[in-house]
Amino acid sequence: MPAHSLLRASPRLDPDARDAWSRLQRMHGAGERRAAVLALLLTPDSDRERRAWADATRGVEANTLVRGWTRQLPPEARLPALAMLLRPCAGEPLEQRQALLQSLRRMMCADGQIGPLDRMAWLVVRHRLAGPTRPHRGGMREHNELEHLPLALRQ
Repeated sequence: MPAHSLLRASPRLDPDARDAWSRLQRMHGAGERRAAVLALLLTPDSDRERRAWADATRGVEANTLVRGWTRQLPPEARLPALAMLLRPCAGEPLEQRQALLQSLRRMMCADGQIGPLDRMAWLVVRHRLAGPTRPHRGGMREHNELEHLPLALRQ
């Protein structure tokens, strides 16, 4: 289900959250997108992470606005928003994707506490920034089918 469908189906989106979602969808600048991605992954009430976010987004004119929009989203809208924002980031040059990952790592490590959710978010962002995977060429597919395994392995 596309991210926008998840948000339309959510009964908890108030008008402010819908407005914030709409504004995040219309962002075209790479710097603003990165500021939003990082803001969505901030640990609530972590001053150190907030300062690391501010350092990472210094020079992005609308960084404070973007962070405000992400804060308007309820918890159930944050993951769809992250997926939506990472999609265009995956098409950026490698150096920009690496810079985003480095900023995310610095922000997550700023408070000295890396939890399971931080690690999961890191893996999700890395996976999304890798872009679409290319299918393997050659005849490997037929060797991966379950029907070609010996009976004992299939059972």
